[in-house]
Amino acid sequence: MSSRKRYPRYITTFVSILVILACVIIFALAVIVYDLAVYLALSNNPATSMYAKWLSAISAGVMSLTLIIIMSKYYTKYAITMTEWENHKTQFEYENNLTIRRYIFEVFNFYSTLVYIGFFKGKINGYPGNYPVFSE
Repeated sequence: MSSRKRYPRYITTFVSILVILACVIIFALAVIVYDLAVYLALSNNPATSMYAKWLSAISAGVMSLTLIIIMSKYYTKYAITMTEWENHKTQFEYENNLTIRRYIFEVFNFYSTLVYIGFFKGKINGYPGNYPVFSE
């Protein structure tokens, strides 16, 4: 395949990678919204209000882990499909592009949750001595 025919495939692949990375960010935000929604729902119930923070954090963690595992399997299949579709000239080019693509997907997938915990969770959920009050 000539280079002229290959460039549109590279551009299509690049745009699809950006869309998938945006999906990772959307999934991370969905877990945050889920965590807050479960916390609010459980804190309004007198029977579960004492354990609302723990239950919401645990269920959000399980949801996040499930999404990470599912999306990791999807990213692997997608990376192979898109790399084969680009039709590289040599095996070396193929392996390099597949490695880079999988690395980008895995880094965003696995570390998005850690970035949220490290930089945003304290600002959203508060910190010891300064927790926000959602309902009274």
